[in-house]
Amino acid sequence: MDSATLATLHREAAPRRRAAMRLLATSAPRDRLLREIVLPAALDSALLVGLLGLLVVALDRILFQQAVFTEVLPLLAGGLVLAAVRVPLRGRTDGRARALGERVVSRLREDQLGRAMDPAWRLGSGEDSGHLQHRIADNLEAITPFYGRHLPALVTAVIQPLLILVVVFFHDWLAGILLALTAPLIPGFMALVGMGTQVLAERQQTALTRLSGLFRDRLRALSTLRLFRAGEQEARDLEERSEDYRERSMGVLRVAFLSSAILEFFSAVAIAVLAVYVGFSLLGYYEFGPAADIGFFSGMLILVLAPEFFSPLRRLGQTWHDRSAALAAVMALSGEDSEASAFASPAAERSRPDTRQRLEAAARVSGQDLVLRIGDGPRLPVPDLDLEPGEILRVTGNSGSGKSTLAAALTGSLAPVSGSLLINDKPPNAVAPECLGWLGQDPHLLPGSLRFNLAPGTGEAPEEALWEALSRVGLADVVRNTPHGLDTRIGPGRVRLSGGEAQRLALARVMLVQPALLVLDEPTASLDRAAAHAVLEAISPLRGRSSLVLIGHDPELDRISGKRIHLEGAPNVR
Repeated sequence: MDSATLATLHREAAPRRRAAMRLLATSAPRDRLLREIVLPAALDSALLVGLLGLLVVALDRILFQQAVFTEVLPLLAGGLVLAAVRVPLRGRTDGRARALGERVVSRLREDQLGRAMDPAWRLGSGEDSGHLQHRIADNLEAITPFYGRHLPALVTAVIQPLLILVVVFFHDWLAGILLALTAPLIPGFMALVGMGTQVLAERQQTALTRLSGLFRDRLRALSTLRLFRAGEQEARDLEERSEDYRERSMGVLRVAFLSSAILEFFSAVAIAVLAVYVGFSLLGYYEFGPAADIGFFSGMLILVLAPEFFSPLRRLGQTWHDRSAALAAVMALSGEDSEASAFASPAAERSRPDTRQRLEAAARVSGQDLVLRIGDGPRLPVPDLDLEPGEILRVTGNSGSGKSTLAAALTGSLAPVSGSLLINDKPPNAVAPECLGWLGQDPHLLPGSLRFNLAPGTGEAPEEALWEALSRVGLADVVRNTPHGLDTRIGPGRVRLSGGEAQRLALARVMLVQPALLVLDEPTASLDRAAAHAVLEAISPLRGRSSLVLIGHDPELDRISGKRIHLEGAPNVR
């Protein structure tokens, strides 16, 4: 990839990158950052300058003042004390920085898991389980080094050079000017390299996310691949994708190693220039400015401090890859909406005053000139919608025509590209989420009791309400015949439900909430005729209590639906 392409990609992603940087900067409490990173870095820099100063003073007294060892012993003892304090302080600071990163990642993982358990959010994200697993596991792990290594290096790279620059200016202002002029070479080069590294890191994260999703999907479809004898072809495809990811990873490492080598070169040149100035000044070749009056102590102190002036800048360059990886991970977590916080805690969201409208009765849905799109996918036009409270709308269309996308928009998980979509004259995201329900063809049941699956979160609900919901979907007798009734546990190794029973149990869970608008995506798919008939019979009592949107190809859905739209070609409203 040439430099022009890298610059273009970097410029296009700049708004999302700035938003990701703000998220990283605000995810850790400021008081903890100050107490565990900033103050220890300042103390470590002060101890370093003090230690080197004592050693230079001791050397000056031995060489030029003919001091005996006992006279410089207090200086050496003081230096030993400073070193003894500084070493454990640095270890403690590094440990606390890593712990801070782990705490932030742990909180983010909890929040992301809570978000991923929301069916409407998964529908709007348009991601499969493999992509979600990679986002929550691998992406979050890439954030830990940002707090554990890069942030301490960044703070030290600001404090330590400034402190050394003040000391050098005090002894020789010309040497201070030389340091001040050469110092920008390293951050400037880091900015240039950072553009390429950031783009390459983002492409690496994208490739890994796609590879994770592809591998998980192929594992789930292994029996089908064997049946159609497509295993070797898919293995070659996975091998090609893995090779592509390897090449992207090596590209990131090449840039990282190149940047480290050039940073070392620039710092060595800068130190050499300063050493030439100090050496020629001590030999009397330079007699302008402070060079004529420079002594051994000042010259030696400047030479000893010069490497430590550039050391934190070089260390910052070595951790720049951690910053790039963290930004790429945050951008992957936040998705396309760069201004939406990927780290927004569901608990924090619940603690804020909720001004979204609650609907006490069936909803009215209207949509005009509606165009939808998920991610970088195609624009999907939707016929005009006009659903009165309590009516049932049937949505049909070929694969890829936008049926599930429309479901995501109706549940408030996806904003329209253009046009209007209103529920009781309000946008879907302005309606209380419990008033909007969604049920897919593959209901998500949790390992636990039937009672817990009917009322997730607390597992608490009035017994009469639970049995009434089960009766309405025709599962009351089935549950009574289980070993422990509502307390019967389902899942692997326990009681297993058929596809139709699982679908009806999820429908009973929705009925307990009684949403004003309920979207059912392929409610009878993968069910036999008897199970499909039972699910449709369970849906029928919802007519009038909730507005229903039925998405699917099953002709049996026409038996209970009213209006109908087709998402392929011209609108066809009946």
